[in-house]
Formats: sequence, C-alpha cells, structure tokens
Amino acid sequence: MMSEVIQILQEGVDPKKLDSLTTSLGFPVGAATLVDEVGVDVAKHVAKDLGKAFGEQSGGGNPELLTQMVSKGFPGHKSGKSFSTYQEGVKSKNLNSDMDSILASLKLPPKSEVSSDEDIQFRLVTRFVSEAVMCLQEGTLATPAEGDTGTIFGLSFPPCLGGPFRFVDLYGTQKTVDGLKTYEAAYGKEFTPCQLLADHTNSPNKKFYQ
Repeated sequence: MMSEVIQILQEGVDPKKLDSLTTSLGFPVGAATLVDEVGVDVAKHVAKDLGKAFGEQSGGGNPELLTQMVSKGFPGHKSGKSFSTYQEGVKSKNLNSDMDSILASLKLPPKSEVSSDEDIQFRLVTRFVSEAVMCLQEGTLATPAEGDTGTIFGLSFPPCLGGPFRFVDLYGTQKTVDGLKTYEAAYGKEFTPCQLLADHTNSPNKKFYQ
C-alpha cells in the first residue's frame, strides 16, 4: 500500500489531501503523515527489501522519492522536516515547501480514468486487501479472522471496514476483482488479483466468512 502512496504523491496529490482521503476512509493516521512518523529512512529500507523479495508485486511509485528525501535531510518527523514541518510542542503542521522541487523532479502524469478521489482511496485499500488475501493463499495467515484482527490492531486497517477479508465479503468479491483489473490495466501487475480472489468470483455465494 505504501508503494501506492508514493505513486499517488508522484501523480501530484497534495500530502494534506492524501492524509484527508485516507483518514476519511477510516485509517487512524493519514498516509503521508504515517510515512513521516515511521520515518522516511525506514520506509526507504523497507521499500528496497520488499522490492528485492517481491518484484512487480510490490511495484508502484519510484522509491527514489524516499532516497532524495533522506539525502536532503528530511528523514521524518524526528528531524522536524519531512512531507510536513514539525515544531516541538506545536500540534499544527505545515507542508514542507522544500519538498516541492523533489516532487516536481519525479512527477508522473496522473491517469485521469483512475485518479478520482474514490479511485485513490480504492487503489490504496485494494493494494492492502490483495496482499492480505495473498497471505491467506500462501498459508502465511491461518484464517481470514486472523488476518482481519492482525491488520486492524497491528497495521491500522480501518476498523469500520472490518478488516481486508470482511471488506471483500461486504463490498463484493466481483466488484473488488473488477476494480483490481481496472487498475491492473492502467498500472500493471501490482494490481493483478491473486488466484484465491479469482476463485471466489467463480462461486458467487462464496465468502471468507460463511
């Protein structure tokens, strides 16, 4: 999902708007702020390791964005500057104007057909959901309930959506897969539905929770 966050920022979405879109969906912390809090330097290493391990599956935005942020001295909240500027004891924050040149140098043209506010939200959620279902398919997760509990309490998946597996059951497997295929056509294999999701579409009444 964080690979998709980088992609969205490169397409010109303001970090404050991205935060608003993710918190309004139910994430407790906005996506850009989350990168600031975790640490851009940490995110950079994670992106590098996941890229080596999963290849196209972890594709999305250019991790060079994170590399340049670290080299410019914007490794996260801890430094006082990242996507936003921070002052000790001050809750409010402003966007870091020094990021403008970095974002401009790596800017990508947005694909208008998949760049509405709703598309941006759904792109983020489906990247998360798709990876969770892949974990169940590969046996990393024992049950859908284990995945939903772990992602809500451990990875801040929106509780109001019930977890990635409950989300698919409520939203509809076919609609989820159709959305992934739309984004796959626009962006590539990082949105390819995994086999378990595809199998569920062949049985219209099949759900993760029976």
